[in-house]
Amino acid sequence: MILTLTVKVNNQSVDDIVRIIDANPTVTWSFDHIDVVTVDDGSIASSTVVEQSFYEIRIGTSAVNHGEWNFVGDAELTGVVTSTDKFWVYDGTFLARGTSYYGQIRVQDTKGNVSGWVKFTMRFNVLPTISGAAISPSSPTLDDDLTVSYTFGDPDGDAESGTAIRWFNNGVHQREFDGRTTIDSSILAYDDQWFVDLIPSDGYEYGSRTTTTAVTVASTAPTASDVLVFPANPNENDILKAEYAFSGSLNVDESRFQWFVNDVHQTAFDNLQFARPDVSPGDVVKVRVQAHDGVTLGAAIESDNVTIAYSEFVVHDIRIDGDNNPLAVNSLRPTVTWDLHVPEGKEQAYVSIKIGTFAGADDIYSATLTQDEMLFSIPTSLLIKGRDYYISIAASDTQTFGRYSISHFRISGSHWQETVSNTTGWTIETSFHVDDATYSEDNFHVIRVQDGTRFGEIRIHQGGANGVRIAFMSEVLETSIITTSRDWNRLTISGKGDDCKIYLNGSIIIDATGDLTQASTSSKLELGLGSGALEVHYRTFYYSTAGDFHPGTSSEFNTYQFSNAVRFDGNEVADVVGRFNDGEDYKIIALNPHDEDEGGSIHEITTLERGEYSASTVTFSPVNRIRSSPDGRWSSFAHARGASAYLGHLISNYDHELDFTDGESTDPISNGWDLIQNIGDDSAFFGSTGLEIDTTG
Repeated sequence: MILTLTVKVNNQSVDDIVRIIDANPTVTWSFDHIDVVTVDDGSIASSTVVEQSFYEIRIGTSAVNHGEWNFVGDAELTGVVTSTDKFWVYDGTFLARGTSYYGQIRVQDTKGNVSGWVKFTMRFNVLPTISGAAISPSSPTLDDDLTVSYTFGDPDGDAESGTAIRWFNNGVHQREFDGRTTIDSSILAYDDQWFVDLIPSDGYEYGSRTTTTAVTVASTAPTASDVLVFPANPNENDILKAEYAFSGSLNVDESRFQWFVNDVHQTAFDNLQFARPDVSPGDVVKVRVQAHDGVTLGAAIESDNVTIAYSEFVVHDIRIDGDNNPLAVNSLRPTVTWDLHVPEGKEQAYVSIKIGTFAGADDIYSATLTQDEMLFSIPTSLLIKGRDYYISIAASDTQTFGRYSISHFRISGSHWQETVSNTTGWTIETSFHVDDATYSEDNFHVIRVQDGTRFGEIRIHQGGANGVRIAFMSEVLETSIITTSRDWNRLTISGKGDDCKIYLNGSIIIDATGDLTQASTSSKLELGLGSGALEVHYRTFYYSTAGDFHPGTSSEFNTYQFSNAVRFDGNEVADVVGRFNDGEDYKIIALNPHDEDEGGSIHEITTLERGEYSASTVTFSPVNRIRSSPDGRWSSFAHARGASAYLGHLISNYDHELDFTDGESTDPISNGWDLIQNIGDDSAFFGSTGLEIDTTG
């Protein structure tokens, strides 16, 4: 009987050439066993399994007579091996990779049954290879993707399957990129070093590892564009700036600059974006910008030429009787001085002066003067006490004027006293608060009005819970009913001729038409406690001597509308000062914080935009020496922390030797003197015996 064998090498069927990947392949086989049964009296007496008796294996390097009895096993010849084992591990001569080996096997069982020679072929796998491995580009920038390329080789002709690709950045394995052949540029960082390990695979085995040459990531050359000199029309005093657009992968701008005047390189300003070279009108300036990101230099780009123009005549530091923007000028003929910037190559010949009641106005005075002095005395009879004025000054070498500089000032004194007229009429408005309390005729605040013809008195009483009572008296007393009040109330009083009307929060509460009859020759306003004990808080107090205006009927009340523009929470407004510059009206606001651990601040506001300025620091330093400049305008103080200089001012000429006696002096006012007093009645006058001062009031 012939046995049928099923043979495997390394557990692979031998129907095809078996690919082996080790030098000691294992041959296994199997066949159908024969069971021998003994029957006695119709039943099974015993049974035996016929086992393998021996096996024989031959391994050779030649296919000659392969599968025949005369096949030569020059690699391994086991001979007849008596064994029931059905496996065998090759341990013959060393197997060489890339070589095909031919084998055959036969077995015999204990009953003498044999198999034929079963042949098989096995080939020892050759390891795959990698060649030409490289990362491209070899000099990458931050804008480049990294790509690894290589050539896969396999002498057996096997296809590539499962090659390991491992990326390393600065020596650290980047596992998330395993198997990728490309790294996106977004992953790269400047000065990173990248390399790749490659381990080829043919699906059977991995070959030897290959490592690429490392590449270092460089920055992309930065660029400068839109290069220009700013300002576009500079004058000889301007600080010049190189304007440009920078683009670079590192986002680090260390660009280099070269300035040229009339094509001459100004080395003193190398690598300075801002420059103030020594130029004159007519000079030509340009700048060269070379983009640099700290590592790589880009191309140098030049701006267009700009021509230096003449600067303007600029009036600055306007002083009224020596002060900037003063709000308490005592003289009605103050002296105005200023400083002037004169353009190179020009001389001042003319001055334009305008005085008005608002910034830039000339409704009071306007003149063009031929002079080179920086001094002007405001003529007599232009200004009146208690009013605000704006003076605008421009200078030029022709009678064409450019930019005006403006200063605001206020004349001390009572505008009411100077301008009020019973014939024209007047209006007073105040906002006030009074605590709730029971009405008492004897407790009130008063606003006393004298317009040179009539006298009237308005009284503010407490009016009980949620109320306020207003009274009016001229020759007779008139009292309003109790009026429901707000936290803050607005009281409006208008008078003209013999008529007076009083409004609370826009509604009339007392109509004293024909009752303003008490005669008076004084012109003054008084505000304060009239009688008893009462505390009234006033927030605002305004008046107009331009007429009697009535809420709801007079158009003047429709002219203004107020709304909140800015809040300074946690701060108290210490002062507000107006400033006009270059056609813009500014408000400078000084704040003191409620938090005692915080410092004060100064804010400048125009068109509802706020800019912060540092508060000045108090210097507690002993003064060692004080000196004045020859012209007396500058005072210098040497102290422990250095030196400070203060600009003084010109004081108007007054004849201090005037003797105000009858016959020896003219009217003091015509000699530059003004009457300054803080009471309504005239306490000083020029009488028959000269200057008389009433000290009894």
